[in-house]
Amino acid sequence: MVPRGTIEFISRVLWMAHGKVLVCRNLKHGHCYLPGGHVEFGECAAEAATREMLEETGAVVAVGLPVGFFEARFEQRERQRHEVCVVFSVAASDTAPESVSSREPEISFEWIPVEQLEVCGFVPHSQLELFRQHAGVVWNSY
Repeated sequence: MVPRGTIEFISRVLWMAHGKVLVCRNLKHGHCYLPGGHVEFGECAAEAATREMLEETGAVVAVGLPVGFFEARFEQRERQRHEVCVVFSVAASDTAPESVSSREPEISFEWIPVEQLEVCGFVPHSQLELFRQHAGVVWNSY
């Protein structure tokens, strides 16, 4: 649990293929978000993104350049949260798997078409602007 008054530093991965984005879905609460997690002390954000993908999916991905920085303040389960997030693209690879398995029982992974992100429970909403600004741009062509 993160102490009250803490600003969380989050590193996330934007993996796009065939007009879809890989999202992580919280199975208990239903919302989805870009895969990733907290940056640990002494770890750079790109390393955190790579580590989180390995821990959560078993997939080894090479992260590319940052494609966005976001700050979000929100309430989650009656608690105020504040996070700063850096989003990295996935460096080009030859294939994107049709499905990505989760190593954690409380989450699953789905490929969601970009145009459905607004209605699939994607949070935080501020990150949706990243997809709007880059509509038609595919960071990784498969």
